[in-house]
Amino acid sequence: MILALTLFALSAQAQQWQTYEGTAVNDKGEVQYTEKHRALFDKDQRILEAKTQYFSAEGKLLGTMSSSFREKVSAPAYTYLDHRDGSKHGIRHDKGKVILFTQDKGQPEKTKLIESDETRLPVGCQGLHYYLRDRLEQAKQKVNLPLQFLIPGKLDYYSFELKYTESQGQVMKFDIEISNFFLKLFAPKLVVHYDTKTKRLVHYEGLSNITDENGDLQNVTIKYNYSPMSPKSS
Repeated sequence: MILALTLFALSAQAQQWQTYEGTAVNDKGEVQYTEKHRALFDKDQRILEAKTQYFSAEGKLLGTMSSSFREKVSAPAYTYLDHRDGSKHGIRHDKGKVILFTQDKGQPEKTKLIESDETRLPVGCQGLHYYLRDRLEQAKQKVNLPLQFLIPGKLDYYSFELKYTESQGQVMKFDIEISNFFLKLFAPKLVVHYDTKTKRLVHYEGLSNITDENGDLQNVTIKYNYSPMSPKSS
């Protein structure tokens, strides 16, 4: 019993939290919202869980996303709660199957089972980020990485292609091109930049997962700032 408790304590101590923030601006440089991330990693720096809060430029809480990456990193189980209207959506896993769900406040939940596509990597929530950060060199060597991008709020998915574009110093750049014509009207591509030394996402531009005050899609550029890793508190 003592040995088991000791091993558990050592395991817990090996886990570390990382906190980081992002500031999203529009094409005029105006702040649209900010993100506050808190992510838990194991001793091998593999992501376990995360919580993200989104705030308006005035500091009002817009939404909260709680995610678990323990079953599938690229498409984690998660719930996003929109504090503006009380709606929520996300992903669940059931015996290896992926289920999308969405629910407006006071309304019955709607779900959809997503069939796996062996030719595409299923991604959702912040899964692509945490999947990619540990595979930057492999992604660089590929001509493109086909993605099945899950959109729980619409109970649907779209086809994307991740492509390496260039490196500048220790920053590696990727484009994520969208096949869907409708989304191309808003964002012909998404752009992500990674620091290869720290494996951190430092820059994102493209379609946001947070709608504007009118409930419409919006394009943003996000810069990220990180705090040092800290041990998980008991």
